[in-house]
Amino acid sequence: MLRKGVNLTVPMPSFSMVVDRPQLPNQDERISPIAATPSRTVKTPQSVTTKSPVVSPSSAVSRTRVSEQPRLSTRPSFKSELTIVSILLKEPLRLLLVRFCTVEEFRNVCDVNHHWRNLFTAAFILKRFMEQPSVMQSPGSRTLFWRLSTRVLSVQHQACRVLDINSASEAYKKLLAIVYTPNGLTPSGLDEIQRDVTRTFPANPKFAETGGSGQQQLSRILQAIAVYHKDIHYCQGMNFIVGALLYVVPEELAFWIMMSLIDNYDMKQMFLPGVPGLKFRIYHLDRLVAKHLPKLHAHFRRVRITPDFFASQWFMTLFSYYLPVETLHRIWDLFFVNGWKFLYRVAVGSLQLMEADLLPLDLEDMSEYLRRNKRKHHTEVQQLIEAAMQLKITRRELAQLDEDFKVAQLKEKLTLEGSQNDAVVLAAKQELGKVDGPFRDDIKQFKAKIEQVEKELASAQVTYQQRSWECQYAKTIRDELLETKDVLSSALQSFVQLTPARRISENVDSALNQPEVVLFTPPNAISLDKARADLIVFQKKIGDINDKLLKAKDEYNIKAEREQEARAILEEAMEKKQKVSEQLSLFLVHMEERRSEALRNVCNDFEKRGNI
Repeated sequence: MLRKGVNLTVPMPSFSMVVDRPQLPNQDERISPIAATPSRTVKTPQSVTTKSPVVSPSSAVSRTRVSEQPRLSTRPSFKSELTIVSILLKEPLRLLLVRFCTVEEFRNVCDVNHHWRNLFTAAFILKRFMEQPSVMQSPGSRTLFWRLSTRVLSVQHQACRVLDINSASEAYKKLLAIVYTPNGLTPSGLDEIQRDVTRTFPANPKFAETGGSGQQQLSRILQAIAVYHKDIHYCQGMNFIVGALLYVVPEELAFWIMMSLIDNYDMKQMFLPGVPGLKFRIYHLDRLVAKHLPKLHAHFRRVRITPDFFASQWFMTLFSYYLPVETLHRIWDLFFVNGWKFLYRVAVGSLQLMEADLLPLDLEDMSEYLRRNKRKHHTEVQQLIEAAMQLKITRRELAQLDEDFKVAQLKEKLTLEGSQNDAVVLAAKQELGKVDGPFRDDIKQFKAKIEQVEKELASAQVTYQQRSWECQYAKTIRDELLETKDVLSSALQSFVQLTPARRISENVDSALNQPEVVLFTPPNAISLDKARADLIVFQKKIGDINDKLLKAKDEYNIKAEREQEARAILEEAMEKKQKVSEQLSLFLVHMEERRSEALRNVCNDFEKRGNI
């Protein structure tokens, strides 16, 4: 609140707003409104003066307070102007920059000062530029955008503080100077780096010459990284990443981008001894393949192949060993602005394109296919990028997979004998004991119920099998009698139709006992009395068969009913077991969720303490 008698000048910020009509860009050149000549300038008033009554001289205290009141400067600061510009014009300027500016103009805007650089190098601005293949193919564009998107400046500041040097260039030179000092690399370390340098892209002219400039640059960068990161030293895979960087950027910038990948893109965990980050990435990929490519994931399980067989090279080299260099640069454009989420998309998209070829293969053929098959053609790379961009992989999903991986690692530790005295394991056991306590009685009840159901099911199965056999036996007897009746009926019909000169012989009785009745021409001198006697025998046998057949049908019907009853009891027992199994499954899922939640809390607690 202003006191009476205070003369105060309130300054208004002064800035000029240039309003241009942007021209449409030609096919070969885009015109920037920033570089155009201003056509109209709007200026605001400089200050507004507020008059107040004169202060009475009778009060010395009032005069003292008025004289001590600080006077505000009439000159607005650049920071206040930038704040107003960023509030009023941030979005329009950014959109104009993306649509009309060339790469050179973008570079000039970012080089004004750090305020403008921060204003126009927001993530979504860089992402819009780098997602356009035509922009990234222009000369010098990748050098600029890779430097900005990988946040090289923050890494340089950190290294300068550690090395107590003001210049990033001097920091790189100092690291190279330490290589051959007692605080530098050992002879074995230098030999390891040099051995892998000669194996890096040997077919490419840039690195083909032994001791050439390409190999020397690669060797110096790897040595400087090994000196700075003592805990990492050197790890295979770094050579291919640095080699691919040297195709685009100069030596010193390639070093700083590699440093940024280690610090800002979590590659340090990939290069530490034991490569702990690799198992983390493989777990992510396995779960993503199971979600997006369930058939291929099931086929991997059948042939007993795990994603680390083919994905280790992908992640350890950021696809620089798998993809051609020209293709790799386009993948890295999107990786630098999207992070690991995009590399997961590329991995799953690559498997999606190969799924039809992989499903029919066995372990040996699949291993050979994955080892030799590379995306060599530009058309395939375009398909790969399109397939990757169509996959929906969110950061929230990856964060959930992070927690699941920590829980899985802790569960694995609980089964290892050597880690039983670990603080995290002891805390996990204590929490699991609290979770498992209330469930013990429920587990006992489920066990007793399952045992009872299994006994009932076993008894029902035995009963059903016995009654099914009895029913089948009765059916066989019935069918045999039906067949015999059909044979006798056919023989009787033939006997009646024959003339006295062609009657059945005296051996007809024996013929009737055969499975098939054989009719033949008997001698002509058979009397009519004999034919009548044979007819009586036929009728008697058919009558006996009918009596047996009625009894067999009744027996079969009884056995069939008993079989149906046994089947109903068996189905009821099976349904009961299924319900109990579903209840047990839901119970175990709930219990496992509670256990996983307890282990997740243990991991988060120790992570906050810095012990994980």
